[in-house]
Amino acid sequence: ELGKEEFDAANKALVYRTTGGKHKYILQDCNTFVPDRVAAFRSAVTDVLDVPMEEIETRRRVGSLALVREQMNFVEDALGLAIADASDLWKAFGNDDSGAIPEMDDADFLKKARRRVRPADREKV
Repeated sequence: ELGKEEFDAANKALVYRTTGGKHKYILQDCNTFVPDRVAAFRSAVTDVLDVPMEEIETRRRVGSLALVREQMNFVEDALGLAIADASDLWKAFGNDDSGAIPEMDDADFLKKARRRVRPADREKV
């Protein structure tokens, strides 16, 4: 909308921090973090093919009014945290060394990453 002043897509570090897989994983905007390799993606897709549709429905991240409301509540909560960058948000979820996340290898990231706890997940604990 505002061009480079709003979001410079040439800034790969910014793009990855804003829309990358690690960011989506921490925010629980995705169910699985898949390393950037064809074999890993193929394996993840194959795993999902074996999951019953009823269980897949419980994994949805979009597509219902309840999920939209949850996301809006999350945005409201995040506004109160004075977040300047994705790394601030990651830190708010307990990732103390948030600046190191973009450079972590996949295995280390999956071991150390602290994810946002969604309301539906709090009820299961």
